[in-house]
Amino acid sequence: LRLTPNEAGRHVALAEAYAAVKKRDEAMAVLRKVFEIKRPDDPASYDEDCTRARALLETMIHRQ
Repeated sequence: LRLTPNEAGRHVALAEAYAAVKKRDEAMAVLRKVFEIKRPDDPASYDEDCTRARALLETMIHRQ
């Protein structure tokens, strides 16, 4: 992410990996960063990445 901070899909993938190993706080922090991206590297997939991020975030919130 340091090399491609505006690649939303990578944020979502990292959050999924954190969630898989029960690192909920880290996953949620990474997911929130998706919505802070102002100029995504891949604008064509940004909406889909946001949808995935939102769904995962909502799932994690409801599992508290």
